[in-house]
Amino acid sequence: RQLSSSQQAALAAAKDLPKQGKVLEMMHAAGYTYMNVDTGTGEPMWIAASMMRIKPEQNVKWTDAAVMNNFTSKSLHRTFNQILFVSNAQVIE
Repeated sequence: RQLSSSQQAALAAAKDLPKQGKVLEMMHAAGYTYMNVDTGTGEPMWIAASMMRIKPEQNVKWTDAAVMNNFTSKSLHRTFNQILFVSNAQVIE
C-alpha cells in the first residue's frame, strides 16, 4: 500500500529527530502510552507508542516515528502541538 504524501511528510519530519530519552511523565489512553520525553535537546517532546509498561525516570528508545502537528487526543481531552507516533518503543535497561 502506497503512503500518502502527508504520511510520507510525517515520516520525513521525524527522520532527524532523537530516538531515545528519559520519560518525564506518562499516561495511558485508548491503547497508547503517551510519554513526555527529555531527549537531551533542551525541549522535551511528546511521543505515543502502543501501550507499554514504563515509569517516569526510565529511559525509552524507539525506531521509526511519524510527526503529527496539532494532534487532539479525544480520550485525553488534550491537543499536542507536536507528537511523535513511534514504533518498537522499549525501555532501555
